[in-house]
Amino acid sequence: MSNDINSHSDYWKTVERSVINEIEELDEEYDDHQIKRKVPDRLIDSSSLMIYSPRTVIYYTREGFYGRGHDLYIMGNTFEDNDSNQMIHALALAAFYNDVHAVLEELFEYQRDLGEATNLLANVTWSEGVEFEYEFKRELLEETLTYQFTFEHIAQGEWKMYDHHGDMFEVISPEVHVEQKDDEIELRSLKTWLDNICYRRLNDLNEI
Repeated sequence: MSNDINSHSDYWKTVERSVINEIEELDEEYDDHQIKRKVPDRLIDSSSLMIYSPRTVIYYTREGFYGRGHDLYIMGNTFEDNDSNQMIHALALAAFYNDVHAVLEELFEYQRDLGEATNLLANVTWSEGVEFEYEFKRELLEETLTYQFTFEHIAQGEWKMYDHHGDMFEVISPEVHVEQKDDEIELRSLKTWLDNICYRRLNDLNEI
């Protein structure tokens, strides 16, 4: 196994970092569909996990060997003289493909859920007064409740936060928060943080 991967968490973080780095290297004009098609193929050919540590992929895979990965790399494949190395490589390919696709789906889901709030992390010098919105959703047994929170830019990296009644209740620094969570995907860290802030606000208002 890879010397720097000793747990499922280590493995998953490595896959996540690989996917994010690959997306950053792609041309910005690619849409989500093109990214989903290109990133797995590029990483299959370049990832050190696939090149040097296929057994690590097989041992730690989260998504397993079936689905699309199985269709591409295992189904209908023949292994000369039942070569075990070829079989191991095929299993690793299927698992790695599935894991990369799962990371991509999660990234796009965070992006969709955050909506305008993704701009809180944009490397842009905003003018004061710029506003973005975030829909905080509470999942109940039979319905989903949605609350609109608003962010107003007031200084470099600082934003006023308004609740769904339009009342300002907190000043936040998203970039600072995300920088302190360098072991996480930026969008996931931002979403989890914002959801916690929104939940606390609703709790303070006795609306939970």
